[in-house]
Amino acid sequence: MEDLELEITAEEQDERFDFDGFWKDLIARFWREMLLSVIPDLYYAADLSVEPEFLDKELRDVMQSFNYQQDEHNPPRFVDTLMKIMLKDGGDEWVLLHIEIQGAGGEDLPTRMHRYYCLLFAHHGRHPAALAILTAPRPKENKNFYEFSHFGTSLKYSYNCLDIESLDEEALKSSDNPFDVALYAARKAKQCRKNEMQKFVYLREFWTLLKAKGWAREDGKALLLFIERIINLKDEALQMQYTEEYIKQEEEKVAYVSWFEEGLKKVYQHRAYLDTARKMLDDGLPLDKIMQYTNLSAAEIEALTATN
Repeated sequence: MEDLELEITAEEQDERFDFDGFWKDLIARFWREMLLSVIPDLYYAADLSVEPEFLDKELRDVMQSFNYQQDEHNPPRFVDTLMKIMLKDGGDEWVLLHIEIQGAGGEDLPTRMHRYYCLLFAHHGRHPAALAILTAPRPKENKNFYEFSHFGTSLKYSYNCLDIESLDEEALKSSDNPFDVALYAARKAKQCRKNEMQKFVYLREFWTLLKAKGWAREDGKALLLFIERIINLKDEALQMQYTEEYIKQEEEKVAYVSWFEEGLKKVYQHRAYLDTARKMLDDGLPLDKIMQYTNLSAAEIEALTATN
């Protein structure tokens, strides 16, 4: 893809930080479904009744040892999360999640994953299960393991790796696992990154898809929040249309509430302004006064005149 090596703009930097939070929120809510989809042996060994502990401090210690310094002009394009999951046998397992947000990322991924492992073992004496989720294709020559051999000393470090580009879209779309549908959304978000109309089409598709799945309301709401944010519809007119359609669906008892709360406010406020403008027109107020008190454009007010 031609956009993999483009310099990130300031706007895209802000979006990346948003994506950090949305991926982490998704994992926190659907960690069971994630394990079932990607690391099934750990899923069946885990005590699913106990929520995982997110080891922010431990991971922060590792990152500091990594001698990592953030460049505000070219921030890292990945998310790292460390979880402690309780097991049925009374023990626990640490799970390192590394998610490449966009592009090819920084240094060689296998080297970075191996370094994470070494630092976690050196600091905490743990052998974490590791998972890398790639939301964009990497160079074909890249391997999903780290290998070293030098004067008779050798090692090989392998980890779970999920390349979203390699997954079957129809299988993800038809899955009963919410995490698979989130991966499907991540694929679509990459495909429509620069096409606002396609984003709008995909959002409506996901809305219909989630309604058909019949998942619990809160799960559906959280998943739709993630989908809307990573697809990131920016066109205000399309946002307004999407929100208008939501209002219509809401009246028909739609299953989920979307993230466009501000959009909903704008729609209702716009309707109120239109009603006010009609009354002001009936009272014979001049155009400039109506524009002043309603924030409507001259064209919108003139359109009301034609329909009165």
